Amino acid sequence: MKFLDAKTDIAFKKLFGDQKGTERTISFLNNILELQEGELITSVKIENTENLPLSKGKKKSFIDVRCTDQADKKYLVEMQRVDEHDFLERAGFYSSLSIHSQLKKNEPYTSIAPVIFVGVLDFDLFTFDHYLSHHFFMDAKTKERTLRHSEFHFIELNKFKKSLDICEKDLDKWIYLIKNSDDLKTIPPQLKNIQEIREALETLNEATWSEKERLEYLAELDVERGKKSTEEWGRKQVAIAKEEGEKRGKLEVAKALLADGLSLAKVAQLTGLSIEMLTPLLK
Repeated sequence: MKFLDAKTDIAFKKLFGDQKGTERTISFLNNILELQEGELITSVKIENTENLPLSKGKKKSFIDVRCTDQADKKYLVEMQRVDEHDFLERAGFYSSLSIHSQLKKNEPYTSIAPVIFVGVLDFDLFTFDHYLSHHFFMDAKTKERTLRHSEFHFIELNKFKKSLDICEKDLDKWIYLIKNSDDLKTIPPQLKNIQEIREALETLNEATWSEKERLEYLAELDVERGKKSTEEWGRKQVAIAKEEGEKRGKLEVAKALLADGLSLAKVAQLTGLSIEMLTPLLK
């Protein structure tokens, strides 16, 4: 799967973060949220999509699009490339932050609009097999939804195994597009009947990108290469440390990797050291 590589920042924003292409965003959200007639999103206002700075040691591992519908509901849509051990906690934090930021001085709590978090993930988050999951607050006995200001929806792309021939629902076709967009040189017949998906494929054509977007892509690609180089160096150093049997050597390697911007989870995976052993190195 190639969509979640260096192209992600530009392609994701072009697909779902452009006010000129809100019909794509509407179609995507209506399908992912599995909304029925009478509750469909009919229009969205795209908000500021700028996020964390793109720089060495502070590389974005996720890209987000924020929008508001006609009912004033807030949507946080993220594409997450890196398997972070605290992703669920971060999703909850940003969702809560979006709720908190709505309340102005002297306004009642009743003015707060619901916040819907949608995460498109390039890794397995849960142990179950289904690739799309919906999470709500509800009463444990009656299963009635009681707290309606937060909900979470996750798409785990690695679990999506369908071929295009058996993608009957528009939902499956959207996920197929996201997962296989780089391999689609022409529009397959199975996707031609959905206007928003046809437009999405045309948008992903690099030939239509502006010079600024191409430069952003090259900058992101350079960061990706640097990260892979750092990881490879780390693996070699860990191998040396293992041969020498020196825990101190592993800790020195871990310290260097953390300083270069790798996450605790990735450094723990590379070195074999626990999160608890690595945490003091961040101080």
